[in-house]
Amino acid sequence: MRTRVNNYHIPVLVNEIVHYLQVKEGNKYIDATLGGGGHTRAILDKGGIVLGIDQDQDAIEYTKKELGKIYKDKLIIEKGNFSQMKKIAQKNNFIPQGILFDLGVSSYQIDNPDRGFSFNKDATLDMRMDKSSDFNALDIVNRYQYQDLVRILQKFGEEHLAGPIASDIVTKRKTAEITTTSQLSEIVFDVYRKHGQKVKHNQSTKVFQAIRMEVNSELNNLKFGLEQAIDLLSKDGRLAVLSYHSLEDRIIKLNIKNKKLKIITRKPVLPSEQEIKTNPRSRSAKLRVAQKL
Repeated sequence: MRTRVNNYHIPVLVNEIVHYLQVKEGNKYIDATLGGGGHTRAILDKGGIVLGIDQDQDAIEYTKKELGKIYKDKLIIEKGNFSQMKKIAQKNNFIPQGILFDLGVSSYQIDNPDRGFSFNKDATLDMRMDKSSDFNALDIVNRYQYQDLVRILQKFGEEHLAGPIASDIVTKRKTAEITTTSQLSEIVFDVYRKHGQKVKHNQSTKVFQAIRMEVNSELNNLKFGLEQAIDLLSKDGRLAVLSYHSLEDRIIKLNIKNKKLKIITRKPVLPSEQEIKTNPRSRSAKLRVAQKL
């Protein structure tokens, strides 16, 4: 099966996910992170029935337009966070044989300056995956106390200059609010320069990652989502989780050691060199799979 590229997001490890989920005609699957529907399309093409969940209204509208008419009898799309998966599945009387999580940010969210996710695009700080939320990156950067900024930069970004960066944020915002991605990125660059650190183009990655994860409560939602997924799966059903950094991967490893699950992938499945060449954003992806006993 060839990976289909769409305008929203290039799905990662598509063939491997279809293989490990053991997709069969007529079986039910939950795509807990629908995005642009790349993984969902691959499951549908194999005859699976999919309940797709996403908290991003842009993703829902895109996928409804792309897949809704073609697969209308086999595709259900619901707006929500995967931490609400059990409630959504019960509402649709949906008992899945497989569940997929593809964590992280879609290419559309990164590349769309209106969403304020990327230091490569000058935009208003936002980073909400659910645009209906009233809490965003502006609130964190301009309202969080110094010690709270340090906490999230260390915990979610594993940023070794968390203290100096937090200190500079607090100092700069006394003069005027920090409102744009470029302003925040410049603060990070200045701190690295002052501390004699080599400044790279992607120096702000960890800081932006940390703030995004705090805005969207990503790790807490992941814990709740995985617990619900394990409960929801039918006997012998499979859980497949794609993660992109170590914090997510630790939570996944801890959860798939659950006594209800048999680990299928002793080591994570990684993208091939060819896939990374085609889609550089896939380079940090790790796929772990477990089966319900």
